Amino acid sequence: MKRVLSLIILLLFCLTAQSQTIQQIDSLNDQMCRALEKAAPLDESKLQDVLQNHIPDFHAQYGIDTEAKSDSIMNLVYFRLQKSCNAFLVLLSKLEENKSDWAIVNEKPKTEISESELNKFFSIPNLHYKEYNGKIVNVTNKKNIWAEKFEDGSFSKLEFKKTSKSTFALKFIESNNETRKNFSVKGEEYNYGIYGKGENYYEAWVVSKEGKYHTFKLYID
Repeated sequence: MKRVLSLIILLLFCLTAQSQTIQQIDSLNDQMCRALEKAAPLDESKLQDVLQNHIPDFHAQYGIDTEAKSDSIMNLVYFRLQKSCNAFLVLLSKLEENKSDWAIVNEKPKTEISESELNKFFSIPNLHYKEYNGKIVNVTNKKNIWAEKFEDGSFSKLEFKKTSKSTFALKFIESNNETRKNFSVKGEEYNYGIYGKGENYYEAWVVSKEGKYHTFKLYID
């Protein structure tokens, strides 16, 4: 994954952070994602070709600015491409060992959990889950605020809303975490569901922009 990140840093060196909007970045990512899907089976070489075919035209529209602003744009492209492009996410998963319980499934998991257990979930104030690299994210869910604390001391805050007996939505408010603050913008919403129960955890899913389901576990503290 670091090799891919370095490549994107190199290609985005001339971009200016203040000149770009999230909509422009997402539009670029949509174009690159379509190209990545056509390049399947995807590898780093094909990714490099796609980047080199799209990035120059994009950054040619803007003047050269500071490296700090260029790095800011790089972060937006890198993290939001993970959010919106399953092909890119699958490639990254091949480049880094999965030390968590996250998985991509082809269809929405079937709900196999009792209503009483679901009711318990929505009343639990403290949970945690694992990131792809195995690091723990602690969650506090109180007064409709889903607050996350990461191992490096950073945080994220989202609005929590129950949407059915087994589903809920999280609306991004703010974060100082390097990944989360580049992955989301204020007001973006994510849809989750609870579909199973283990001894000390709940099985959950979150659906991506492309309609892909990602499963993981929410552990009870």
